[in-house]
Amino acid sequence: PAIFQARSEHPEWIAGSQALIAAMSIARNDEYFAQLDKIPSFEDRLDYLTGSSARERTYILRLVGQWLKADQDAVFQSQKLQEIYPALAAYLSDSYPDEALKLYFRKYKICKLSNTLPVDEEAYFAGLETDSYEYRYPALCEEASANETFVLWIDALGIEWLPALKWALEASGEGILTSVKVTQALLPSETRYNELWKQMSLPYEKYDKLDKLAHKGVVDDKDYYACVEEQLCFVASIAGIVDKLLKQYARVLITGDHGTSR
Repeated sequence: PAIFQARSEHPEWIAGSQALIAAMSIARNDEYFAQLDKIPSFEDRLDYLTGSSARERTYILRLVGQWLKADQDAVFQSQKLQEIYPALAAYLSDSYPDEALKLYFRKYKICKLSNTLPVDEEAYFAGLETDSYEYRYPALCEEASANETFVLWIDALGIEWLPALKWALEASGEGILTSVKVTQALLPSETRYNELWKQMSLPYEKYDKLDKLAHKGVVDDKDYYACVEEQLCFVASIAGIVDKLLKQYARVLITGDHGTSR
């Protein structure tokens, strides 16, 4: 596309071209992404993207994976990334209740998005003491004691997703996030061993999509980053589910039975 040739002489045209593409709902094709790959700077490539389609977001995730290998700090500090893919920026934020989780999940997400394994496992898990967290079921029973509470059970909703979920809930503006509690799952963490809340006399609903994505990926697209994009979309959609439930219940308790390793 001509806009790539005009970059050096007319950089002001870039924003206008992206606004026009978005307004006309023009899908970017293979040639567009091939030309985009030729731009050396990862940050500069973001100028040509709006994050408005699943294919774009998948491309951005792959770009970020490569970028993390080159300059981790630049990714975490990128204002452009926050503007065109706020769900991803929220996911990468350190919105966790303690320092150990902040440090661990920064390392975890770098590995996840760059699709790599940790080089030094001792350093990877350093400072993380999972036994210091309360077990899930007692914590759930305590929180579920309030009247007019609905339990929203998201299978495989690990603490990994907390920053993205908080961002989505705060953006919806329908309810108020009153508290967050990190707990540990009792091994084995398979779903069939974690259905004790069925014994509680509370209304609940279970969503399996996050777990199915973790196990099988996207059915019609085996691209690793397409799966991550779908995961982020689903987590963001939880806010809409909560909004509907708040029209019927005074309080919604969001919980998961386990997380995922990747």
